[in-house]
Amino acid sequence: MLEVIELCKTFQTADRAQPRVVDNVSFSIPDGQCYALLGPSGCGKTTTLRCVAGLEQADSGIVRIGGAVVSDAARAVFMPVHERPIGMVFQSYAIWPHMDVFGNVSYPLTVSRPRPEKAEIRDRTMQALTQVGMQDMADRPATRLSGGQQQRVALARAVVRQPKLLLLDEPLSNLDARLRETMRQELSDMIARIGVTALYVTHDQAEAFALAHRMGVMDRGRIVQEGDPRTLYAAPQSTFAASFLGAANIVAGCIESGGGGGVAVVVLDGAGHRLAIVAAGKPGDAVDVVIRPEDVQLSAAKPERDDNVLSGKIARLTFLGSLVEYHIDCGTPHAVRVSGRADPGLAPGGLVWICIDPKRAAVLAR
Repeated sequence: MLEVIELCKTFQTADRAQPRVVDNVSFSIPDGQCYALLGPSGCGKTTTLRCVAGLEQADSGIVRIGGAVVSDAARAVFMPVHERPIGMVFQSYAIWPHMDVFGNVSYPLTVSRPRPEKAEIRDRTMQALTQVGMQDMADRPATRLSGGQQQRVALARAVVRQPKLLLLDEPLSNLDARLRETMRQELSDMIARIGVTALYVTHDQAEAFALAHRMGVMDRGRIVQEGDPRTLYAAPQSTFAASFLGAANIVAGCIESGGGGGVAVVVLDGAGHRLAIVAAGKPGDAVDVVIRPEDVQLSAAKPERDDNVLSGKIARLTFLGSLVEYHIDCGTPHAVRVSGRADPGLAPGGLVWICIDPKRAAVLAR
């Protein structure tokens, strides 16, 4: 289990300012689960991981791994990185080119104190290689490995010490799109098979959704929302979380009537369109309505129903392979994006209607 309690870290910049890169971050990971820290570059997620690993010393806060305190600034406790029960996979993999696969994976055991017997080192190294499907390449030179094979070697090296905690810092970012998707599934299967507790840092929401039991969305050093992937995607609590967790239409508006946790009538800015939707605010409150592109129904014929129906013109469409993304000009400041199957009857400039399911939309205070 990993516990991070009120972690803070600052760095002094060239102008002597001390911005707080990690700002009062707290989360925990139960044994055997994977937790993802998701956020844009510079949000503090990697610094948080480095504080957990012992590569950075936090200004304040507590880090516990398996119940043992490895960092507590208030009590001047700081366990060195080599003494922490962790395995790490870096973005660059850090594979040593002068060693073969076996040498790379066995290295953490050969330098550990006390050092295991040679037979144990070989058994544990081959076990780690088997877990990542590289047991037949133990003698292959590191210089003859593909990107995906290097990633597997890095994973094997991280788990060969049988750590209590696995730390992964954007480990798939150097792979091409197709291999990244394959390795994402393999990594998920391996974490589940080994049963190791894992902290996964990424800016890619697809990776976080695929791997994490729970996740925290970070912005400017803070976790702004935490929960399981399905809940975070369906019920974002801020426009930042909504926009970062996949594609989202965020339409500004104002509550005209109702609200208070019940059905409210929201007038959309610029267009005069009205939506009947559940909202917690009161009449006069400025709000943002969050609608996912896949939750909008698009039709070239006017629907029989009138509620939560907007009319507009197709401003443009983008072919994405299995789906087409339509951009609908409804008079709002930004076009409404709709994802769906290609339809020959839907072409740029055509008049269309979009139907919005109020159960699949979120209203956030602006």
